[in-house]
Amino acid sequence: EDPEKKARVQRVADEIEALLDEAILGIEITAPVRTGGDMEGLFDLSKIDFDRLRESFEKGQKRTQTQKLRTAIERKLEELAALNPTRSSLVERFQELIAEYNAGSLNVERLFDALLAFVRDLDEEEGRAIREGLTEEELAILDILTKPEPELNDTELAMVRQVAKALLETLKREKLVLDWRLKERAKAAVRSAIQEALDALPPAYDDTLWQGKVAQTYEWVFDHYPGNTSLN
Repeated sequence: EDPEKKARVQRVADEIEALLDEAILGIEITAPVRTGGDMEGLFDLSKIDFDRLRESFEKGQKRTQTQKLRTAIERKLEELAALNPTRSSLVERFQELIAEYNAGSLNVERLFDALLAFVRDLDEEEGRAIREGLTEEELAILDILTKPEPELNDTELAMVRQVAKALLETLKREKLVLDWRLKERAKAAVRSAIQEALDALPPAYDDTLWQGKVAQTYEWVFDHYPGNTSLN
């Protein structure tokens, strides 16, 4: 074989490997190569063929498959965290994994295994609203009201769940009018509705905690309902 040709091929291979290493470090590949079916459903974690991903990984496509998995997780994390701010702990956990890889504490094999485990936790989190009998929006309010405190028994938790559902229903039906965030009276009405709804919280919420939950809930509503689109 022509030594010069072999050297050129090796240089290209080295450049590709370096690009994939950079992608793991957080430098986005702007035009990833999409080949065959292994990219199908990439950003729907429930549709990832983990057996195929693992098979490709073990055949030597380690950085490629790890990058695909990382990209899928990043997209899903963005989606889940945008819906529910209490999921910031998941974002931090993911960032810690990448930081450990960057620092050399994890090699690509251990990172891949850690990312697979992380995906399973994301699937669990994504299905939590259904298991709770809530919409994603209601679950977000429930999480704001219960995380990281107070500690609640089953009866109290059921009360808080009803508060979350009732509050969202009231806001959507009566308070989130067109451009409400631009009108002082409308903003005051939303805050008042939140206070009234949270008055039904159990005694585990003292005054300081209650006020904090009111502020957090109002902030979430302000961020998620601009008032210029139709409400679901």
